[in-house]
Amino acid sequence: MPTALSTGSFLFASESLTEGHPDKLCDRVADAVLDACLAQDADSRVVCDACTKSGMVMILGEVVSKASVQYEQVIREAAKAVGYDGEDKGLDWRTMNVIVAVEDQGPNIAGLAGNATAEGAGEVQGVACGYATDEAADSMPLSHSLATKLCAQMDKLRKEGPLSWLRPAARVQVTVEYKEEADGSVMPQRVQSVAIQYSHSQEVKTEKADKDLLEQVAKAVIPERFLEGDPQFHFTAKSRSDSGLAGRCLDGDTYGG
Repeated sequence: MPTALSTGSFLFASESLTEGHPDKLCDRVADAVLDACLAQDADSRVVCDACTKSGMVMILGEVVSKASVQYEQVIREAAKAVGYDGEDKGLDWRTMNVIVAVEDQGPNIAGLAGNATAEGAGEVQGVACGYATDEAADSMPLSHSLATKLCAQMDKLRKEGPLSWLRPAARVQVTVEYKEEADGSVMPQRVQSVAIQYSHSQEVKTEKADKDLLEQVAKAVIPERFLEGDPQFHFTAKSRSDSGLAGRCLDGDTYGG
């Protein structure tokens, strides 16, 4: 049975994605396009989005640059870098369908983009909140720090071999129990639950995959003192990949909520 919350305690959850999650892949692709333009022309102005689904990656946007960029090659290299090398993984960087819908910006937009003092130039609106904390060495909430480390561990073990059956795309959510102190501060008490959504090769059984994730990822990353109180571990294997869109997870990555 899950441990009941004590008086003055509450739960806070954070989510993180592995580098091969479709949303992360799209962020990588969009960043790679920007980097490729800036490498040849430091004055480049790039507005690039990306989306993906099984067997396909697309970029769309506007570019003002003197650079000559082979967009398709940039996209394929980004997919290759995170391990998409087979159709059974949802994408094969060598054979996937690449769609490029990038246009030159019009002269009016280009002029504004090059004018740093122009009101509203390059403005992107959004709402985000967050805070710095001493809960972890990276100054992020403990739940976010652990979720990020769990994803990094999965990426590492997938590439190095111990978890070679793991596919690039995975999602992690960590829920931490906090207690409010008399002075109003809050302190993390324990990890209440860890949820990992992943996909794996046909060569490994789900039972073994779940055990490996528990022993080599969750318990290897989370400090023992936060595993007291019978935390819940939820492992969900997926057979199909999600669609991906650039920018969808940036707030969570930046602010930890």
